[in-house]
Amino acid sequence: MSQHTQHVTCEHIISSLKTLGFSVKRINENLISLHNGEHTIRVSRGALDVDREVRMRRELAPIFAYNKEMINSSADANLQNVRDWLEASTAKIRNR
Repeated sequence: MSQHTQHVTCEHIISSLKTLGFSVKRINENLISLHNGEHTIRVSRGALDVDREVRMRRELAPIFAYNKEMINSSADANLQNVRDWLEASTAKIRNR
């Protein structure tokens, strides 16, 4: 895991989920729904505020756990950054 991860935005999350094979459905100008049959997640475009960041961590954790092997073997830098951000975020919560 990288010690220093780049700032993650909703666009990074959307791109990562698309890399994992999620289909995109635009709900409106600012809201995207992504699904892959098993998982569905809604992502608002723009910066992650504290509430959205908490929700994204909670919703992404099982998706990234389920796709762990695929993510770890991927060369997609954006996917790796989101994974590292998610792992760093959950480690902070465990250490509280």
